[in-house]
Amino acid sequence: MIEKGKIQPGNTVLIQGTGGVSLFSIQFAIMAGAEVILLSGSDEKLHLAKQMGVNHLINYKRLPNWEDEVLNITSGNGVNHVVEVVGSDHINKSIDTVALDGTISIIGLINGLKGDINTVKIMTKQIRLQGINVGSKEMFNRMNNALEIHNIHPIIDKTYAFEDAKEALTLLERSSHFGKLCISL
Repeated sequence: MIEKGKIQPGNTVLIQGTGGVSLFSIQFAIMAGAEVILLSGSDEKLHLAKQMGVNHLINYKRLPNWEDEVLNITSGNGVNHVVEVVGSDHINKSIDTVALDGTISIIGLINGLKGDINTVKIMTKQIRLQGINVGSKEMFNRMNNALEIHNIHPIIDKTYAFEDAKEALTLLERSSHFGKLCISL
């Protein structure tokens, strides 16, 4: 979001979910001065995210057409940046919510590796669609500097002993965690 997405103060960012990547995205977006809209299927997790400073919370299970609410929040303009963790055809909902000349960063493929994507809207809205993987060593150093300066720490749901890794993986599969699950070696 920072290096490639060029998020600026006053931008609006849509973040999907409350896993470790999504929560780190929230922290970076807030650090950059952006207004954050968060999607989650859990009111409890949305409540926890509100305590982190998230501006707008949407429960996608109660609002299956959540993209309409995102457009409502942004007065029809859409968001400047989307952190897309679902992938597949779901990207079309992100395309619907992103503003003209906005960016969608694909960093997860929970729904699958392929999808039927509306390329016409990508062209007409001049959307940048970028895949995110791992950055350079220089980017890593700049990120760590920012984390230190802004006193940002990853949100850790729970740390498990190595012997309890199966329990951690079961929790991960159920998506009932808020943040990272760690396994101690």
